[in-house]
Amino acid sequence: MRKGLLLVVVLSLLAPLAVMGAGWKASKTIPYLQIPTSVPTKTVAIIPLFFGHDAHKAMEMEIEGMFNEVGWKYDVFNPDTKLDTQLKIIDDIIASHKYDYVLMNPADSGGIVGAIEKLNQAKIPVFTWDRVPYGGTIVWGTTSDSYQAGGLLAQKIAELIAKKFKDPKGAVCVMLNNPEVDTHALRIDGLHAVFARYPDIKLYEAMVPSYDAAAAVTVMQSLVNKHPEAVALYSQCSFYSTGYLAALKEIGRLKPKNDPEHLIYGSIDGDPYAHQQIRDGWEDVEVTHAIGEWGGVTAWAAILYAAGAELPKPGYIIRAPGAFWDGSKVVMQTCGPIATLKVTAVTMDNVDNKEFWGNQGTMIENYWQQRKK
Repeated sequence: MRKGLLLVVVLSLLAPLAVMGAGWKASKTIPYLQIPTSVPTKTVAIIPLFFGHDAHKAMEMEIEGMFNEVGWKYDVFNPDTKLDTQLKIIDDIIASHKYDYVLMNPADSGGIVGAIEKLNQAKIPVFTWDRVPYGGTIVWGTTSDSYQAGGLLAQKIAELIAKKFKDPKGAVCVMLNNPEVDTHALRIDGLHAVFARYPDIKLYEAMVPSYDAAAAVTVMQSLVNKHPEAVALYSQCSFYSTGYLAALKEIGRLKPKNDPEHLIYGSIDGDPYAHQQIRDGWEDVEVTHAIGEWGGVTAWAAILYAAGAELPKPGYIIRAPGAFWDGSKVVMQTCGPIATLKVTAVTMDNVDNKEFWGNQGTMIENYWQQRKK
């Protein structure tokens, strides 16, 4: 992707370019996408989780766009979701003495701590996006408000049950993901907090192997078969959505939304196929993130840091006027300050909103094809 086109992608996807005025510190708000006029050149090691999914391509696209705009050099390493590979990559980065900064999406929140501590000892600043490490010291991290995401989907499913049956009552099959990853653990906490307000909704939960869609389908199918009384299915990750629907069809539980026997279905992440499933009448609600901005906000923070600008502190608000994540908070976690970007619900009423990353597949793929050149 050429530099000029990247600027268009970054600005159109994220927010209008803002001018940082003197009043933002006093109000504890900061406009997103202010890039300092003078930024020293840096060489950065970028370690995404993997490239096998549009979501991760979108995050990487935003990081590269930001860094291309300020003329930074960078190398991208692909651990393909494997923690051991990511740890080896970090060891090699430290040994190379080549990189000023490391930006990464940790494969495991706990397992990555030792590697971050090694980077700290080597005095290489660390920035993260998506998953939040449980230790070590990072300069900045960006993720979604995962607690909000888990709770929002639970609330929407409870409301759909109440609308359909005139009372929030019934059994819900819940597919959970690895709680060793902080984002998953927070989603679980959020969904439990909301469903606890509905004592007549009974949860039946099952844990699925991370990134093993085939195994997840088997677990889900077994759970739904075991509980034929279930009126809803809650999926913590829409990575599995296509497999789930095919599996529900196989056991006779896939019915369109206008069918009295329809199994209310919702998931989290906002994948393109989840959007299509809503349009087609199979899925009721999806919770989507500002996926690209996980990468974009992290790269922006690295640029601010390099320029010696003060980063937003915990308690500050990031402004992105017009975006659904406008007003997101910066919080302090064990590893350092984290921007927790707001999420929103996708239904038939707003499924075609171009702001949602699940509707940007063509643009993402076009970028990726150009990137390969």
